[in-house]
Amino acid sequence: MKKKDGVLTKVEPSDLKLLKENPHVFWDSVSVIGYGAFKDLNDLKKIEFPENVVEIGDKAFQNCKKLKQVVLGGNVARIGNYAFKDCVSLKKVKVMHDEDPSIEIFTGAKARKTIEIGKYAYENCKKLCMYNGQNVVKLGVGSFLGCKKLSLYIPDRELSEYPDKCFEGCTSMKEIGLPTRMKVISKSFVSGCKRLENVNLLLLCGAISGNLHQDTVRCLKSGKNKFNILKNENQLVFDDKKKTVVKTRSLDII
Repeated sequence: MKKKDGVLTKVEPSDLKLLKENPHVFWDSVSVIGYGAFKDLNDLKKIEFPENVVEIGDKAFQNCKKLKQVVLGGNVARIGNYAFKDCVSLKKVKVMHDEDPSIEIFTGAKARKTIEIGKYAYENCKKLCMYNGQNVVKLGVGSFLGCKKLSLYIPDRELSEYPDKCFEGCTSMKEIGLPTRMKVISKSFVSGCKRLENVNLLLLCGAISGNLHQDTVRCLKSGKNKFNILKNENQLVFDDKKKTVVKTRSLDII
C-alpha cells in the first residue's frame, strides 16, 4: 500500500487483509483515493469509507468484479470519472448521510453536504438496482450507462442537469424524477429505457426552465410510458392520447 500527502495511490491484493482486520490503520491520514488505486482488485467485496475521505479519484475501483457493496462516508464530495466502471457485481451504494443531508454549523444555519459524480462513474454496473441521488448535485456524461438493473433514481432537488447518456441502456428503469432546479435535459439521458413508466415532474418548489428534446419525448412516449405528475400551482395540460404533458407555465414539450 502506498500513500503520499493524504492520497492513497496504490493498494495491492495483500493489503486487503489489513483493510478488513484493521481499517483504522489502513485509512489513517487518507483523504483522497488516488487514480486507479484499487483498480482490478478482484478479491475486494465491500468497501466502507471513513469520514476523512473526501474524494474518490478517477478509475479508483474500475473493474473490481467482485465488489458488491459501497458505503460512502458522509464527507465524500466527488466520485471521479470511471470510478466504479465495470464493477459488474455492485448491487448497493449507500451514503452515510442519506437520511440526514444537513449538518449544523456554528452559525446555527444548515449546510448541505453535496456530491458530484464524474462521467461514466458507474458504467456497466449491471447489478446496481437503486440509487439514492439525494445530495448529488452534478452528474457526468454516462454516469449510469448500461446499469441494466437500475430501476429507480432519486434525484436531489438542486440537480440542474441530466447530461448525455446519463441513464442510457438502463433497461429496468421504471421511474425517474425531474427536480425543481432542472435546466438542461439532454436528448439521450434515458435512451433505451424501455420500461420507463413514471416521470415525476417535481414542480412543488420551483419551475423547470427549457425544453425536452424530441428524442427524449419519443422515448418517454414509447410502449407503456406515461407521466405521473405532482400537481401544484403550475397550470398543466395533459394529453391522455399521447400520454404526455403538452404544456405547462414553465415547461414546453417540443
